[in-house]
Amino acid sequence: MVDSLRDIDVAKVFVALTSALVVGCSGSAESESSTRPPGVLPELEIVPTPEGGVALYTPIIEDIQPGADVTYCTFTDLVTDRDLFIHTTQGSQSSLGHHALMFYTQEPEEPRTAPCGGQAMEKLRQILGGSGGEGTSTWVPPDNVGVLVPAGSQLVVQTHWINVTPEPVDVQAMMVTQPGSDSPDRIAAGTLTVLDLLFEVPAGAQSETTTQCVFDKDYRMMMHIGHEHEWGTHVHAEVARVAGQTELLFDRPFSPHDVFEPPVDAYPIEDPLLIAAGDTLQLTCAWDNTTGEALAFPREMCVFFGYTLEAGDARCINGTWMGAGGGGTALQGPPCAVVGAAGNENGVGKYCTMAGGECATTSASICLADYTTGEFGNFCTKLCADDTDCGTGAVCTGSDPQAATKACIPSECVSSMGG
Repeated sequence: MVDSLRDIDVAKVFVALTSALVVGCSGSAESESSTRPPGVLPELEIVPTPEGGVALYTPIIEDIQPGADVTYCTFTDLVTDRDLFIHTTQGSQSSLGHHALMFYTQEPEEPRTAPCGGQAMEKLRQILGGSGGEGTSTWVPPDNVGVLVPAGSQLVVQTHWINVTPEPVDVQAMMVTQPGSDSPDRIAAGTLTVLDLLFEVPAGAQSETTTQCVFDKDYRMMMHIGHEHEWGTHVHAEVARVAGQTELLFDRPFSPHDVFEPPVDAYPIEDPLLIAAGDTLQLTCAWDNTTGEALAFPREMCVFFGYTLEAGDARCINGTWMGAGGGGTALQGPPCAVVGAAGNENGVGKYCTMAGGECATTSASICLADYTTGEFGNFCTKLCADDTDCGTGAVCTGSDPQAATKACIPSECVSSMGG
């Protein structure tokens, strides 16, 4: 039986929110900075390529349907033949783009562009940078700071698109890398993310949520932001120090403009913000949901994100520290949901398929098929604190009372669930 969120690897649902400084796109290397290459949409802004940098284009993704909220991964044909130190990136998306992010994987795959579910993303490592909502492209790191991509790594670009028009739309993105310093004092940066996945904002209502994370070791931060989506109205973060005092990091209103250009708090390398082992970060987010449907992750977000002087990914979900990547968890047993099952009033138990998007219109927005192997997890779920979060005929799994992050499972499935 699944014991907690860690057992079903739902942590991978937000791998797109983690780690350090570059933006990418797809396809093949392109050095032209002023001439529009063939196969590029006319409305896509061409970002100039610096000396030593690489321009990457995604293929044109055709017919994004009206109302669609979709994410794609482009496994590019660029595999590094040496360690690559990247200082930062710039990028652009055609209309309807929400964000573009570049990762790397040390397990190269056949170049392709496809919908991005958990099984596709579980091998991805540290974010190299990005543009748009989760890209934090408004901050430029110090000259000697960047991300070290190991030799043999494949660059992967994730793009997110939301079609708010009444017609199908073709879309495309590009990213340009800026090479980093070869000096002996260069710094390979990391990222730190604190994330709330348990909130739900009722339709037509205002709501607020708070999550806490006790730090497991020291982190020296060069910058941080608070991140929400279009219905966010306020973000607040503070650190309760072990010694007893409380330090305010930010307390500010949030607007739709801040989704793409969030206010940034930056610190010099010589005097970074230290969040020490034992300190507690408390993050509070508020929203005004003007829609007719409840909002939950990932349509809305409550995120604290920053770059650190400690390399690697550091991610804390609702108080639990999670590792990046790793293999999918195998949940053994027969398929839980029958084809076409509607699930309960929250969508828990609705039939879904890997990268099929069936859960996007429910508050149970996580399809287990994206994050586990085996036939059992073919239904929509959501994170939960207790059974009341799950709705009729579903339970919040977890025998460990200290596990803050668990998932909703249809009651009739629990006895047949293995792991």
